[in-house]
Amino acid sequence: MTDSSAERPDSGEYDPFCETYVGRLGFGPVLSVLTTQGQTLRDLMSGLVHGGGDYRYASGKWSVKEVLGHLSDSERIFGMRATCIARGEVEDLPGFE
Repeated sequence: MTDSSAERPDSGEYDPFCETYVGRLGFGPVLSVLTTQGQTLRDLMSGLVHGGGDYRYASGKWSVKEVLGHLSDSERIFGMRATCIARGEVEDLPGFE
């Protein structure tokens, strides 16, 4: 599998809501960027002390475990969407809810 380079998308290619996320993307060889992001997350999580996954920085905010669960759910949804796009499916893609 080749490690294609990614170009930063033009602002008209995505919803303005996504600007914060697109602005934080790493660019370069796609597989390398994904590998680096995964390693960064593992490094962050390996520093948690026992019970640290239940930490909330304020009452009513998500715990570390809940944030990780949300990341996992989002990856599944985006993976499914990428598969639909690659297959050329024309149905509307389901939302997160």
